[in-house]
Amino acid sequence: MKILVPVDFSDQSLLAVKTAKSIAEAEKGEVVLLHMLDIPNFYGTDIIRELNSDESFFMMKGAKQKMEEFLEKVKSDSIEISSDIKLDNTYTGIIEYAEDVAADYILMGSHGASGIKEVFVGSNTEKVVRRSTVPVICVKDYQENLQFKNVVFASNFYKESDTVLPYLKQFVKDFNCNVHLLRVNTEKDFETTWYSRKVMQKFIEEADLGTECTINIYNDDSVENGIMRFANEINADAMLVSTHHRRGLNHWFNGSLGSDLVNHAIHPVVTFRIK
Repeated sequence: MKILVPVDFSDQSLLAVKTAKSIAEAEKGEVVLLHMLDIPNFYGTDIIRELNSDESFFMMKGAKQKMEEFLEKVKSDSIEISSDIKLDNTYTGIIEYAEDVAADYILMGSHGASGIKEVFVGSNTEKVVRRSTVPVICVKDYQENLQFKNVVFASNFYKESDTVLPYLKQFVKDFNCNVHLLRVNTEKDFETTWYSRKVMQKFIEEADLGTECTINIYNDDSVENGIMRFANEINADAMLVSTHHRRGLNHWFNGSLGSDLVNHAIHPVVTFRIK
C-alpha cells in the first residue's frame, strides 16, 4: 500500500504524515511526501516547468532544506518514507503525481499553514476530492494507531454506486473492515424504509464485498448531518462516500455540503470518485 501525503511543513501536515505512518505501519505500506511549489495563475504551466531563474532555484533549495528537516521528524525504522518536491499548480500537481507514482491513497489534513493553505481547505481540497481518481483520505487530527475496522459507506445505492465498487472492495481488502451501509433520508429526498432496504440488500448481494455488512436508514435534516451523526453513534473509524467530478460529494450534495463534510467531520472521510 502506497500513501501519498501533500505537505506544507506546518504542524497540521506533520499530524497528517504521522497518521499516514500509523496506517502504513499497521498495513505494511509506504508513505510518499509531496511538497508543491505552487504556480501563480498568470504563468503558463509549460513555461514554469522549464523555469531556471534564480528565484526558482532558491525556492527549490529552501524547500529541499525544509523537507530534509521535516523528514527527520517523521522518519521510521519499520516503513519506507520517501519525498519529492514539484513546481506545479497545487491540486492538478497532486492528482497527476498520485497517478504517476501509482499511489493507492492520498491522505490530506483538513487545513494547513499560510502559503499553500488551500491545499488542505477550500477550493483546492474540493478539487482534489472531486477530481482525483485515487481515493482520498481526509483527516482533521493525528489519530494514533488509526485502523479502519468499522466504517460507514453512505450512498443512495442506485446504479451509479456500482461504479465505485472496485474502490470500495479494494478498501475492504486493504483494511479488512466491516461496513455499515447508510442511506440518509431527508425531507427533500425521502424514500420509504421498505424500498431503501430492498435496494441496499440488492447492493450487498451484487457487490459481494466479502465482509460483514449492516443496513442502516437514518432520518435527518441533511445528508451531511445524518452521516456525521450516525458515524458518531456507532463510533465509526471513518466515513466512506462517493464523489462526482461535477457535483461534489455524491449526487445528493452541492459543492458546499461536500466541503462541509470533509472540513467539519471529526472522523476521517474517505472519498471514491464516481466514474
